[in-house]
Amino acid sequence: MFSFLHAADLHLGTPFGGYPQHLRQLLLDYQLDCLDYLVSFGLENKVEAILFAGDLFDNPRPSLELVDRVISSVRPLKEEGIPFYLALGNHDAGLDLEQFKDSGIYIMDSQAPSIYKHQAWSLDGLSFESQWDPRRPYEILEGGSEGFRLGLLHSAEGVYLPLSREEVEDLAYDYLALGHVHSFTRFGKRAYYSGNLSQIDGPGGFIYYREGYEVQHISAPAFPIEDRVFKLENLAQDLDRLTSYAYKPVRLILEGRLEAGELEYLNRWLADKPGIFFLNKVVEASDIDSGPLYQKSLELLEKNPRLIVEGADLLELDQDEALNYLKENAQELLAELLDFFRGEND
Repeated sequence: MFSFLHAADLHLGTPFGGYPQHLRQLLLDYQLDCLDYLVSFGLENKVEAILFAGDLFDNPRPSLELVDRVISSVRPLKEEGIPFYLALGNHDAGLDLEQFKDSGIYIMDSQAPSIYKHQAWSLDGLSFESQWDPRRPYEILEGGSEGFRLGLLHSAEGVYLPLSREEVEDLAYDYLALGHVHSFTRFGKRAYYSGNLSQIDGPGGFIYYREGYEVQHISAPAFPIEDRVFKLENLAQDLDRLTSYAYKPVRLILEGRLEAGELEYLNRWLADKPGIFFLNKVVEASDIDSGPLYQKSLELLEKNPRLIVEGADLLELDQDEALNYLKENAQELLAELLDFFRGEND
């Protein structure tokens, strides 16, 4: 019975700059545990191949230690004759391919489709040429060759190597393995995003495809840092409750409105608590029409009227139209906007 695994977006080597040093190593170890779990699942279920649709690494120059660790993780696949196919994404485009020679990791070419033919199935895929790759993969990919036709690509509608639903259908793959969207998503009739391989940014895992069965999403191992949500009502009293979590692997999410002067109070309080690390505040959608996010929107739109946010293009809009769009879609855009305003959007 023909079967394979499809994963993407592990982002090994992420600096985790908002986390303290003792938690950064915990997070890297967890990411590697997720890769190990993918490999062990493939071995146990005797799959034909593992397809990885981009951003295995967070940058194209991972440390030699990290590269060696990844090669060590996939070595059992090579020993069992299970290929690990990798299409480079926008984060790991330009990876030094020589480091992976004879490792059992087969990296898709960035200039022309890489084509692999097997007895009952075939694969063609394409890697990013650079971080900002404007090409249209529809004009490059061949749609498979023979047998069960697989495609492998890091892409999304409207951004980076863009691929539309209509183009996916025209390519006529039996299954197109996609990466870049960080949630498990079906894209047309025969294309899927597997989502994050880890659960650092939300529910994550990989896809298990078996001929004759429904596509199955397999959850990644549990995230080692537990989320705790605190709704702020009385800031001083609420903050006193947080001290019991000092130095523990718990991510505290503070929800609610901060009155004038309370953010300064919060920052002073945190400065005196070395075991508690504050990443950012969860902003409710209702805050967008009056708070700092709205004011920053005004500033940003004045400087850059062609603002592009992942998943929604605010192109050719005047300022009022753009701000109305922001408010109407606040819940979906909020996380991306916050990253954009902090200069972290890529």
